[in-house]
Amino acid sequence: MKPRTNLTRALAAAFLLAIIPAAVQAQSSSPLKQSGKLVYPDGKPATDAVLIMDVVNNTTHAVTTTTYKPDPTGSVSFTIDRSLYKVGALVMFLISPTGTGFWAYGGPNAQSISTLQPFTSLRVRLVDADGHPIAHARICPRSLQMGRAYGSWDEFLPGDWNQTTDSAGYATLTKLPQGFKLGLNIADDRYILLDTKSLITLATNAVTPDATVQVGPASSISGSVQFDKTNKPVAGILVRAYPADRTAQGSTAVTGSDGSYTIGRLTAGIYTLVPIDRTEKLTDWIGRQQDVKVDAGAHTELPVLSLVHGGLINGKVTDKTTGKPVPNIMINVNIQGVASTYGREMAIVTAADGTYTARTVPGKIAVWPYSPANWMNTPVTKTIDIAEGETKTADFQIDAPILPAPVHGLVLDPNGKPAS
Repeated sequence: MKPRTNLTRALAAAFLLAIIPAAVQAQSSSPLKQSGKLVYPDGKPATDAVLIMDVVNNTTHAVTTTTYKPDPTGSVSFTIDRSLYKVGALVMFLISPTGTGFWAYGGPNAQSISTLQPFTSLRVRLVDADGHPIAHARICPRSLQMGRAYGSWDEFLPGDWNQTTDSAGYATLTKLPQGFKLGLNIADDRYILLDTKSLITLATNAVTPDATVQVGPASSISGSVQFDKTNKPVAGILVRAYPADRTAQGSTAVTGSDGSYTIGRLTAGIYTLVPIDRTEKLTDWIGRQQDVKVDAGAHTELPVLSLVHGGLINGKVTDKTTGKPVPNIMINVNIQGVASTYGREMAIVTAADGTYTARTVPGKIAVWPYSPANWMNTPVTKTIDIAEGETKTADFQIDAPILPAPVHGLVLDPNGKPAS
């Protein structure tokens, strides 16, 4: 097969590489090494498949593509430039004449097994709350998951997974992976899913039963982002709307040259808007959060969002028994007084000497360290009231993280033979 066809280009965007925490990414600029094997469900090497790495730019939606062909054993290896995570979504997809799959991220320098699943097709019908068909609306996958396997689709990529409903509200998505749960995306600014959490279970055969999905009129928010005091516009910054209701779906936009933005496809509710600098160029600034109430199907004009210098919280994390610094501990910085949990959280990772520095907006800030390897011994949260231009200190003494010991073993099939 050709390394790239219209189908492979479409499917290449289907799955997002497993998320690496942003704070951890920022620690190292060294390439991320990956290696593993592409297989079919029966364990045979998928030597006729290709691994495609697409990077979708968050601002321009431009796409860069790299294709990898496995060797005769199905093995493939490559490196990832970590800086790609700062500007876009990294998509790692597998495609062959008979199946699709995604790269199973195995961690730094780890081996992984990535499985291609056979194809299935699904016919979807869009209707409004009264059951009337929604014609001429674009649809595509939003997410696909099976067990711990998860991925996302980017609607700006062309291909067979982007479809438009006909006059009766129907559209058919072909060559989806069997057995996955599909989250649908209405890629149309006029509409929003009435139930954003329901997933469609894809069949384990060539055809999945039809699914009917209800949509309603979408809401939107517009405004602008400026630097505090100078009122100069901030171009190219991400503005994210975090819903206070966790069952709702958030959305994002990027500011134009005049600092303006419009965020669409929102349901009714309260959102926390946060300007976020993904380029890490505005290191002396931080976006001030603001809550806004959105009515169903309405457009809301929001006053200016501002970037402020804010204050600095620094400190050191040490082992309370030995006094030695504790590196690689996540420091949670939680900004109080906004509606959305996700809209008030950020995280910093301690350096090799156990120190950290976090820039935050003025106000009451909750700070605490967290170690996934030792989460039950998290100390009491410290609350800091910080003003613009202030620097305050929050040191922590914690129990040394209990790192899990490696486990080695052999997996056998029912006949007692090693199972790959």
